[in-house]
Amino acid sequence: MVSILTPSIRATGLQPTQECLAIQTNQSFEWLVELSIPSRGHDLNRAMNRMLRRAKGDIIVILQDWTEIPNIAIETIVELHSMNDK
Repeated sequence: MVSILTPSIRATGLQPTQECLAIQTNQSFEWLVELSIPSRGHDLNRAMNRMLRRAKGDIIVILQDWTEIPNIAIETIVELHSMNDK
């Protein structure tokens, strides 16, 4: 499985990423999001560390908010990782 990590300070920026993830040809992933609120202070490094501790995937992918990826991106990452294991 793939763990996709997205730390963000802008909730609206999650929508384009979510739309791309919804149409992936490989749906064997978890999407972990940490939304920080600037008025409460935000530290994206701490958010990333929290997500890394929760991640269950063998492969970690970091996508920023507002990121769009092709619908074969996760499939391609998994294929490249399996080729590297051989």
